Amino acid sequence: MKLTILTTSAESSFNSSWGMLIFAIVIILGVLTVYTFNDAPKNNMNSGVWAFIVFFTGGIPGFIIYLIAREYVKYQDEQFLTLAKILKEKQK
Repeated sequence: MKLTILTTSAESSFNSSWGMLIFAIVIILGVLTVYTFNDAPKNNMNSGVWAFIVFFTGGIPGFIIYLIAREYVKYQDEQFLTLAKILKEKQK
């Protein structure tokens, strides 16, 4: 006796919809992680740590944290350079 399982087109489209959603999430996660990994060194930040954070927080939350931290680091670098310039001028 042969047992066959029939699926309806609704079940088939439901399964393919979930597959496409998971595929899209994986692609977005990969793009955000790679972008963070490549962008972090340009901002004097540890690329491995930030890529790890973005990947293991599910992409978007970690990426938002990275963008906020990146702006903070840029601001701190500007403040440091301004202070160094003022101190250098006072030494003259």
